[in-house]
Amino acid sequence: MKTGRPYPMRRSSQRRRGRRARARGSLLVFVLISVPVFVAVLGIVFDVGLIFRDKNRLRHVAERAALSAASELDRGGSDRADWLRATAVNTVRQAGVQAQQDVTCPKADTDIIVTDSDTNTITECPEGSACVSVGICTTANSYFGWIPGMPELLTARAVAAVGMAESSIGACIHALSPDASKALELRGTAAIISDGCDIIVDSNHSDDALYVNSASIDVKANDADIKIVGGQDVHGKASIDPSPKTGVDVTGDPLSGIDCGDTFEGLTVYCNLPDTIDWKKDKKTGVVELSGNTVAALPSGIYWLADGLDIRGTASLLQADEGAGVIIYSPSGSVSIGGTGDITGPGGQFRGAIIADTIALVGTPGAGGYDFRSPSGPPGKPFLVQ
Repeated sequence: MKTGRPYPMRRSSQRRRGRRARARGSLLVFVLISVPVFVAVLGIVFDVGLIFRDKNRLRHVAERAALSAASELDRGGSDRADWLRATAVNTVRQAGVQAQQDVTCPKADTDIIVTDSDTNTITECPEGSACVSVGICTTANSYFGWIPGMPELLTARAVAAVGMAESSIGACIHALSPDASKALELRGTAAIISDGCDIIVDSNHSDDALYVNSASIDVKANDADIKIVGGQDVHGKASIDPSPKTGVDVTGDPLSGIDCGDTFEGLTVYCNLPDTIDWKKDKKTGVVELSGNTVAALPSGIYWLADGLDIRGTASLLQADEGAGVIIYSPSGSVSIGGTGDITGPGGQFRGAIIADTIALVGTPGAGGYDFRSPSGPPGKPFLVQ
């Protein structure tokens, strides 16, 4: 008995096998196309995540560098800007951000930009504070090659500030005598710099409350005034800037009423120089004398020397720390500084003041001269502004 011809069934089977082959071919094409696309998308996602990670890390490094530099804002001297930059750069390098070679960074030819509010305007700086800005520029990392639209450089900037305490002692050189001739006497060859603090003469002597006699002395009050109640007598070719204001009101003794062991604006009052310093007291006059090669390295404080101080020879007066300042105080005595010794401190500036009945700065010190900086309280803890 015939069961029929098998040929239609064979053709159906062949058609199914053909369809499966075509499906496998299509799938292979899809895989061959989609895998590179998937890898490319994965690479873009990975690189974007890498850039965001590096950008965030760079911001934190800039913040740490700004805070570390801000902790040095209290430093004085002509190398202050270099010191701030060195502090910030050291922090950046320690964080693993290496120096960039052959990279043109925005607005600079260096990969680390450090500025401070004393020499540049930092708009974010709060009033009454000192600030430092640190900007960093580095190449962007990419493991899958540069992608159009992705940044080639990463930048970050941070601003840190410290609140600078102000002292009620507004002068670095203050002659208290109400009527002495030559209450403040300036001779020799010293450059006398008063940085941010006044030079005050309370004497009402009409002829020479301030007496200057030198062919080369240079007196400069930066961001401050020279105030004289009486008159002035200036000889030679002395340079005085700004011009003294005469006929002003008496300022008075800012330390009146203090006593040994007291504390004034965080400074302890001492009634002698430390025993570690080679000093002696004149038996007749009671004047404290520093001579020879003595270096009077004084920690911050108020040194009340009732009968006065006489520095001569090569003896120097040194602020031994970076605290609020050293104040030499002799309301009824004279302070005379001569010889070739220096008055100096950290960074080359003497943060402090000389307040005495009469004052004579008559030495011939080195190139640094007598460089005073306004006393103050210690700076506050640095904080981030941006």
